[in-house]
Amino acid sequence: MIDTKLLRQKLIDMVMRGLLVEQRPEEGNATDLLEQIRAEKAAMIKAGKIKKEKPLPEIKEEEKPFAIPDSWCWVRLGEICSNIRYGTSNKSEKKGTTIVLRMGNIQNGVIDYSDLVYTSDAEDIKTYKLEYGDLLFNRTNSKELVGKTAIYKAEYPAIYAGYLVRVTALIAKSEYLNFTMQSEYYKEWCRRVRSNGVNQSNINAEKLKRLLIPLPPLAEQKRIVAALEACLKLVDTIAKDSADLDKALKFLRQKMLDMAVRGQLVEQRPEEGKATDLLEQIRAEKAALIKAGKIKKEKPLPEIKEEDKPFAIPANWCWVRLGEIFKLINGDRGKNYPAKSSLHTEGIPFISAVNLDGRTVVRDEKLLCVSKEQYSRLGSGKLRLGDVVLCIRGSLGKHGRYPFNVGAIASSLVILRSISSYGETFSRYLMEYLDTSLFYSEIDKYDNGTAQPNLAADSVKKLLIPLPPLAEQKRI
Repeated sequence: MIDTKLLRQKLIDMVMRGLLVEQRPEEGNATDLLEQIRAEKAAMIKAGKIKKEKPLPEIKEEEKPFAIPDSWCWVRLGEICSNIRYGTSNKSEKKGTTIVLRMGNIQNGVIDYSDLVYTSDAEDIKTYKLEYGDLLFNRTNSKELVGKTAIYKAEYPAIYAGYLVRVTALIAKSEYLNFTMQSEYYKEWCRRVRSNGVNQSNINAEKLKRLLIPLPPLAEQKRIVAALEACLKLVDTIAKDSADLDKALKFLRQKMLDMAVRGQLVEQRPEEGKATDLLEQIRAEKAALIKAGKIKKEKPLPEIKEEDKPFAIPANWCWVRLGEIFKLINGDRGKNYPAKSSLHTEGIPFISAVNLDGRTVVRDEKLLCVSKEQYSRLGSGKLRLGDVVLCIRGSLGKHGRYPFNVGAIASSLVILRSISSYGETFSRYLMEYLDTSLFYSEIDKYDNGTAQPNLAADSVKKLLIPLPPLAEQKRI
């Protein structure tokens, strides 16, 4: 599957370096644009529309984080904006004439209008009224929220709350600025400059003004925005299609598995014999193992009645209970059971449900181990290569096939070990069965129905499984 989040991030990062669209000499250069911005800002100061501010620090060569095209230039955000201002600190209401946008309304680069508060304060509305193209910056709260931005596009009349900062760009595309503020460079800047309080982080307006922005000529900014919006729209389509494909593949796999245990996935071949003959061989092997003292004789499992069978299977198959073809082994639940504090990251694997992924046992930081001494004291629950591990408490039905030579299980698991010389084939077929809707309908019969899903080990032995001839199992 395509990692669309990574693809989206790569496209935005390309923008920052002038790699998304070509540079065109006829579009001029950003230093001329910067002079126009400075002239407009000076005119606004002279007209009393904005206040003159203290000059921002000169940009030193060592501050520049990466190379940009020759026609671009590095600027500080405060140089190209007429207004970087905090919002209202007055309390909002559930009803009113004008929306008050808050931190929670800034989501994934856009404004979310689903959870709103309002004001009817005329002075606030006059002072903090948002104009089309204003960029809103979230300056405080958790580390995840600080630095998030969105553009106000005048969908509804609105002002903004005090935890937001309004950024009004001069002769620059606010959409371009919004994209730069979704880049990895910008995210790293936020991580570096935010101050940590007791419970929250903060980037104030003064810090924001000092943010370095790679500035292209205005015409190139427009082309960048158009190209990036088209690319991101395509990425969103891919993400949706990927999600739909993932659902379809899961559905298809489930249908194929259900077909497999109904005898509908591969054809039946008379020369491959009947499952009843295979079952007789298994019973003979089991009797020999009991006679040799290698396994204990167990109480007979209930006879399978016609009404017990959930659906029809091919004539050369037969229904069996899981305990007829697999030995079920519990973990050691006595005094030798290892305490959590005695488990380490090295030693002999001690498997719990968290280590199972539906196919195998995952070797990662969650895999804890017992020492050789602890392992030797365990009376049961010792794993062999190829054993099938099944969770019977908590994450009911979670399973995996054991990939290591030695190990042990936690008390919430059981081991299913083939009692036949055909163990490899049986275990592979069992792993497919454990993913079917049939298996989950079977465990529903025996789940005790408490808040903690729970299946008795003896109940696992009673689960019904359709048994094909051995050769057909391999083909399935």
